[in-house]
Amino acid sequence: MFKKCWILLLPLLAAACQKEIDVKLPTYKPKLYLYSVSEVYQPLRITLGRSVPVQQYRQGMDLTVQNATMNLYVNDKPAQQLDFSDVTSTYNSGEDVLLSHNYKVQVSVPGFDQIEASCKVPEFVLIEHITYRDVSADSNGIGELMIQFTDPPTSNDLYMRVL
Repeated sequence: MFKKCWILLLPLLAAACQKEIDVKLPTYKPKLYLYSVSEVYQPLRITLGRSVPVQQYRQGMDLTVQNATMNLYVNDKPAQQLDFSDVTSTYNSGEDVLLSHNYKVQVSVPGFDQIEASCKVPEFVLIEHITYRDVSADSNGIGELMIQFTDPPTSNDLYMRVL
């Protein structure tokens, strides 16, 4: 009986073993990042953050950068300097995002390399046909929605529809 108990406890004892190791991490230079999901006919809103070395990161740490100079260019022409909002923690434009326009931001922050990002807002794509059909065997309301449109052949656009 004692041998059977010992055999059953052996995996538990082996699983409890620990060994401390030292991992030498390379030096890391923090970088800036931009993030924006903006809708057409709404002001441009951009989040600017910074990365930190893994050993300095703490859950819930605020990585937002508030002291940047962020310049917006529309169709390669200087448009405005974006202002930081303490309420939304984003840099905001005073103008709406428009179809078929090119947007570029250049960002300068003391202690970091200058960064920039650009985006072309695609042209309007007409929805040609919409169909819906119920695909559930019972009345659970599961359906299939088909949206037909013709994407311009030279674009690599992504579409977002809110239903």
